[in-house]
Amino acid sequence: HIMIPETNRQALHYHPTHTITNDDLPSLLVLHFDVNETLLVEDAAGGDSAEESLNKIIAKSAFCRIPEDQRTLPLCEVKPTHWMDGTPMDGSDAATNGDRDVVGWSNMYTKWNWPEYCCPYYKTSYKKNAKVFTEHPHGKMFVGVKDAIRKKLLVDEECHYDNDNYNDDDDLGGGIDKRISHDGIHHFLLPAFFECLYRLLKDDEVNRQKIRIVIRTFGSDLAAIADAINAFGEGKHPYFPNFRCSRLKLDRSLMYRGRWKKVKDSDRESISYQLTAWSDKDTDYDTSLDDLSGEVVAFGDENVLDIIEGRKRDSPCSDSIVCGIQDDYNFWHSHKYAPSAGKPVWIRSKNKDIQHIFFDDNIHNSAEDSIVSVRQEEKSSQVDDLDNDIDPRQTSSTINLRNTNFRSLSGSEIIGVQGRCLVRVPTVEPCLTQTWFLSQIFHCLNMVHK
Repeated sequence: HIMIPETNRQALHYHPTHTITNDDLPSLLVLHFDVNETLLVEDAAGGDSAEESLNKIIAKSAFCRIPEDQRTLPLCEVKPTHWMDGTPMDGSDAATNGDRDVVGWSNMYTKWNWPEYCCPYYKTSYKKNAKVFTEHPHGKMFVGVKDAIRKKLLVDEECHYDNDNYNDDDDLGGGIDKRISHDGIHHFLLPAFFECLYRLLKDDEVNRQKIRIVIRTFGSDLAAIADAINAFGEGKHPYFPNFRCSRLKLDRSLMYRGRWKKVKDSDRESISYQLTAWSDKDTDYDTSLDDLSGEVVAFGDENVLDIIEGRKRDSPCSDSIVCGIQDDYNFWHSHKYAPSAGKPVWIRSKNKDIQHIFFDDNIHNSAEDSIVSVRQEEKSSQVDDLDNDIDPRQTSSTINLRNTNFRSLSGSEIIGVQGRCLVRVPTVEPCLTQTWFLSQIFHCLNMVHK
């Protein structure tokens, strides 16, 4: 069976037989997961079907050479002629189907740092072909990669539901809960995600006290994601039929809309992140801050972290270990995809035994274009005006405004925390390797605590 060469992959640090113990974990581990093309092979927010997304994720990890006379051009203008290993992109040196498969796998590359004078096909002027990549003449030698991923996305026919409390009304063919498989054939969320939750949470109540899961999306898919997680926690995933976790429950009270808010005070402007309660009245994923109908439940880093980290006693998050946030696409888009305007994640400098890790396929090795805003807790008492999280106009008695001391890292600083609190997800990896998320978690824990 041909796979991505080990030399082309980020090192895997987790063995399937490893048992995660209390000693492996910090006092609190908060895992943030993007949705589209991270947990599922689909991008409804971007208007891409499952087949188009599958082609895109392969094109993002298919590496080609940058021609010598084009190395000063922006990547979006580059017109490559050869794959990373020197094979012509027209496939003329891969005469047989077998050779085509070998070439396809050998030019898949998922490491963080790119090989010299090489780049993903998706970054070149041929990006327009990405949605039909394996049907296009350039990508036909990657059909074997697509077939391997497709096979992994099929629910194993030998798996069957064995719970005593199974309800026939909830299933599609083969006894598969429709929240796990919408069509009864394919996984809705990648099995690697559930494998990660299973290994972290199984049979250990102490571990369950130390884990928090946060689903992060720009789209309108939180309700469907919540249904799948709830089904898994009830023991209805065919791969994990004996797993039960009553605290792994995501309902509307645990779903929020996160928005960046600009505040002007005399000649000073500050920016802060806030959470509003979920309301089904807000149907669009890009509903602006001013148009949201839900109540503001947290304003500023510390108040938001009280909810995410489970410290707010009157919050449903104090009982559940999972919540969901629909993030602020408009703000990110209006700031030209600057990392500091993206989905926030936090580095705890004052308590290093609390660790946040964010998984997203759109984390890039670029100071100008990435999707996660890293907010670092400062040890000094000085706070940059642009990161002052106190809104002088906020008067709600339900919000306890607390002085905070976080700043947004620059784009270049954000690149430096890849593999510590950020993990770029080359989606082909969790599609093909069920323990991939676990492996990356172990790597991040080792990097921070070694």
